[in-house]
Amino acid sequence: MSPEIEKYNNKKWYDHSEGKVRKKRNPKKSVPLIILAILVLSAMIFFFVMSLFKMSDSYKNALLIARENTAVIERLGEPIEPGLIVMGTINVNGGSGYANYSFWISGPKGEGELYVEAVKQYGNWNFIDLAVVIEGEEPIKLTKKPIESE
Repeated sequence: MSPEIEKYNNKKWYDHSEGKVRKKRNPKKSVPLIILAILVLSAMIFFFVMSLFKMSDSYKNALLIARENTAVIERLGEPIEPGLIVMGTINVNGGSGYANYSFWISGPKGEGELYVEAVKQYGNWNFIDLAVVIEGEEPIKLTKKPIESE
């Protein structure tokens, strides 16, 4: 049987460079591994970006202000915990920057979305707008407070 016929019948071929019969690799078997690798890499990038948001001073202080606000505590209960996903942007360049994002917060009584808009000047964040929106209710405007950078 010629090597070409053997290649198709037995999924093997003759490697002329090494003088050996080799098994043909099936590319269909590697597709699920490639898809899995892409999904794992995407998840790693997603969690890395979310952790960058959550490490920012504006995020930490916005959450702290919401946790200490009596109107928010009254409607959501305690403890108030942040959601996993943060949507928006933070741009920082040295001592200046801009943040505009939102994330869900929840407590035993319900949940709401915390909207943050802040500007960083001379190393300190200042909230332009900070509000908790609970479905079916008026937004709860939170105290504007400068954030001391660490």
